[in-house]
Amino acid sequence: DRDGWLCLLMRLRSTGEPVGIYGLQHCLAHRRGELGFLLMPHFWGQGLASEATAAMIAYAFDELALHKLTAVVAAVHTGSLRVLEKQGFEREGLLREQAWLDGAWQDDVLLGLLASNRKKPALLSGLG
Repeated sequence: DRDGWLCLLMRLRSTGEPVGIYGLQHCLAHRRGELGFLLMPHFWGQGLASEATAAMIAYAFDELALHKLTAVVAAVHTGSLRVLEKQGFEREGLLREQAWLDGAWQDDVLLGLLASNRKKPALLSGLG
């Protein structure tokens, strides 16, 4: 039973080309974790983040037996918020002026997903 970080390089299944990274920080004693992902902009809107998120949720709940996942997303990153909300994450809070981004203070959104509220979507086929 180890706590820590899992950081994965996301690649296209068809070519092996790197598209981004995905991370899961977890605390097994408290059965919770935090997700984070970063996709290169030219891969946005292709469903890759959704597929990776579904896979990471499955790993966190099925393999690690976590009770809750959270994520913190810049409020201006509406695509990332949509990815998480489609997977069942709910907005739990607003962190006002949390980060300096593009020359201005930006809010972050705190999202959470309980294992009991999990959706089980079909996986896509773009990532390997």
